[in-house]
Amino acid sequence: MERRVKVTKFGEIEPAKPVTNKGAGSRVRRLITKDREGSDRLMLGVSIGDPYQEPISWSYEDVDEVYYMVSGEKLLQYEYPNGEKGEVRLGPGEACYLPRKVKYTSWNPGIVPYVIVYVTDPPLM
Repeated sequence: MERRVKVTKFGEIEPAKPVTNKGAGSRVRRLITKDREGSDRLMLGVSIGDPYQEPISWSYEDVDEVYYMVSGEKLLQYEYPNGEKGEVRLGPGEACYLPRKVKYTSWNPGIVPYVIVYVTDPPLM
């Protein structure tokens, strides 16, 4: 596929089906993808999480993620392969690196939806 400059609008992209769970209360749109735009090194998406959403759990063997919190809050629990655990609360203007091979569980603990812009390397699709 020839690489060309392309603008993608959030409202024109179908919601993504969750990769690892049902993800009730979360809406994801993958805006820049390998399949659609030919991006073979990254994928960019937007995730919106409703207040009091069900926890979402996932882990990738070979994918790193970066989150940028646009608005709202997200609680993120993680467990490294060695069993060490931790938790961070993300808020507007914060970025977070999520390395591969780590187990994650997250949800929206706030009263307003969160909006996250995220990037994966390599692309999920």
